Parts: sequence; structure tokens; C-alpha cells
Amino acid sequence: YGLGFAMVFRCNLAYYRWWEGRRWCEQMSSKWFDSLQQAISFDAFSEVSEIQHWEFRVQITGLYSLLHSQAMTELTHRDDIPWLTHHLENGKWLEAFYRRDLKDGVSQVILWIYLMLGERFQGHFVRAPIISRMYQELSSGLLGFHNAVMVQTTPFPFPFAQVISLTIFVLMVTFPLVAARYIEDLVLAMLFTWGSTFGYFLLSEVACEMEQPFGRDGSDLPLVGYQVDFDRSVSMLVGSVSYIPPAANHAFGLRIQKAIDSCNEDKLKQDSTCS
Repeated sequence: YGLGFAMVFRCNLAYYRWWEGRRWCEQMSSKWFDSLQQAISFDAFSEVSEIQHWEFRVQITGLYSLLHSQAMTELTHRDDIPWLTHHLENGKWLEAFYRRDLKDGVSQVILWIYLMLGERFQGHFVRAPIISRMYQELSSGLLGFHNAVMVQTTPFPFPFAQVISLTIFVLMVTFPLVAARYIEDLVLAMLFTWGSTFGYFLLSEVACEMEQPFGRDGSDLPLVGYQVDFDRSVSMLVGSVSYIPPAANHAFGLRIQKAIDSCNEDKLKQDSTCS
């Protein structure tokens, strides 16, 4: 019974860690994309030319794509995470960026974004408390990234894992003796022994796979797919979406106004009649 409770606890914790990794990745992506949308929306009110608007959108989307790619690289330790390379110039900065002695590229890219946004919206027509929303969303996305790193770098407690492994080994040795003592049929004893020990080993291996959701295994989170989906959403902000909201239906508005005026007149007549 003790081994069963320990296995249930470990499987539940592993499943929780797997979903925690997914949740923090989703928070990171959604908050950074929201910050990017706000930056582009606020820039639409800047008194600059349309070419400058377009250049800002291309540059800022390239930086956010690079930011997200570096976060995925840090979580998976892979160097083949794609990003929108054609949105930024391929200069010496790119070679120096990958050769630089950085803990992770996220810190560098998010610093570039802070500097770019500060320069772009200095003395902006939109009020500072509204502009600060971009930085808040960036910070929330960065919090999601660091929480995902926490899940990645914090292993399952080693003593607990060793106790479970030792208990499974003891079960593997003692269970055939118990089965042979209480089960007369040899075939049934072999089936019960194999099924029980294999089931515990299976649960232990499933827990080992799920407690680390980041990596290159088939059971890990598909972070490359998340990056591709993020890049598609980012690219949409450059050329696919419209920055002119649809106009209101004036005829419908007039009908609504007439209905309101009619209701007000009827109410005034009722009040005068009652008085």
C-alpha cells in the first residue's frame, strides 16, 4: 500500500509539473503578443510617416519573434528554433549576439525592446499610464518565462525517487514468492507477478517522462510548434491585419436614437397624466 500511495503522489506531481510548464509557456506567449499589439496600436497615433510606421512594425515584430525564440531555446537547449530573421538586418550584431557570453538571450533582446519602446514613445501623445501597460505585459510574460525555467531546472526530489526505485526493486523480488505461496496455478502466478511489477514500473517511467516537460522527447511540450504559431501571429500584424476600424452603421444608430426618443416622450406623457 505504501508503494501504491507513493506512486500516485509522484504521478500526480509529474502531471502537475507538465501542465505547469504548458501554462507558463502560454502566459509568456500571450503576454508578449499582447504587449506587441499594444505597441503597434499606440504607434499608430505617432505623428510620423506611413513608411516609419511600417519600419517600426517590421523591427518590433522581428525583436519579439527573436525574444520568443530565445526563450524556447533556453527551455529546450536547441539551436534550431526558428524566428523571423528577415524582419531584421543580418549584420555583425547577429554574430556577436550568438557568440556573446550571456546567460540567455532573453535578457539581451528584452533590453533592446525596452530601449526601442522608450525611444519611440518618449513624449508620446498617449498618456504615460496607458503606455506603461506595454511594460507590464512584457514583465508578465517574463515572469511566465522564469516560472517555466523554474519547472525545467528543479528536478523531482532525489531521495523520494530513490525510495520509490528501491521499493519497486523489493517488490520485484518478493512478489513472486508471495504469488507462489498463495496462488496454486503456476500460469496465474506468473501473470499476476508480471502484471503487478510491470504496472509499477510503467507508472514510474510515465512519471519520469512527464515531470520534465521540456526537451526533445516525443512526450515533451512541442515548443518548436509554439514558436511557429507565435511567428505566424506576429507576421499577421505587419501586412495581413487592417489598422482602420470599420465605420458604424449610421442608419441603425438613428433608429436606436428614434426609439429612445419615443420611449422618453411616452414616459413624459405618462408622468403628466398621473400628476
